[in-house]
Amino acid sequence: MSANPPAEDVIDIAVSRACALLEAAPDMVQMLRRYASECAECGGGGEVVRGDGNPENDHSEPCGACEEIWDLIERATPTYLYRDPTPAKAAVEEPEDDIAF
Repeated sequence: MSANPPAEDVIDIAVSRACALLEAAPDMVQMLRRYASECAECGGGGEVVRGDGNPENDHSEPCGACEEIWDLIERATPTYLYRDPTPAKAAVEEPEDDIAF
């Protein structure tokens, strides 16, 4: 039967893992922006037009394919850094290095 590790060790491990996540977060948000901006359903705009083709009957609604991604980006980006919460207007930054998908 093994004993539980000391509380200090558990805290050190948790802090170390949290720091690793915080270091990786900007790269992950950048990759999410790039992925959402390439959405096949809305073209990265975050909205799709539904209707019968008549402009009077058409309406925009959030894109079902990338809406959750844009919401996650918004939650992960501090408000003072996030220029516009509308995905269609959000700038997509190109990564400095190529990111393999």
